[in-house]
Amino acid sequence: EEVVKEDVQDGLSENTKFVWPTMGTVITTSYGTRIHPVTGEEKKIDYIGIAGSEGDSVFAVADGRITDAGFDSILGNYIVLTTKTGEIVTYGHLSESKVLKDTEVKTGEITGLMGKTGSATGVFLSISVEADGEKVDPMVYFD
Repeated sequence: EEVVKEDVQDGLSENTKFVWPTMGTVITTSYGTRIHPVTGEEKKIDYIGIAGSEGDSVFAVADGRITDAGFDSILGNYIVLTTKTGEIVTYGHLSESKVLKDTEVKTGEITGLMGKTGSATGVFLSISVEADGEKVDPMVYFD
């Protein structure tokens, strides 16, 4: 008798899985606790960092709307994507944004270019996910 796996993994349905946001796949910073490379302090990290090259394309992880875009001293050039399923995805350290606030985006659309703006010590994309008002490990959304 064949056992069929339910379409729910870690409490997520298949339609809340995201596409990978960059061409690179090397994760330089993991969600959780780490020692900050600049301050040496132990810190809770509520994002993942993905390595890449200056100017690499950054993609929308899901269909949604850009609900914020701008510059922050820590995040540098950033965009915030609110997905159709309600997750709030923040992309940081972009060299530039390719989307404007209040525009709709489709999964896989180029939303920005990788950079090292803000407090970044090298070129990488920080990506955080908030679901139901709580920061969650973005990796649960990727296959």
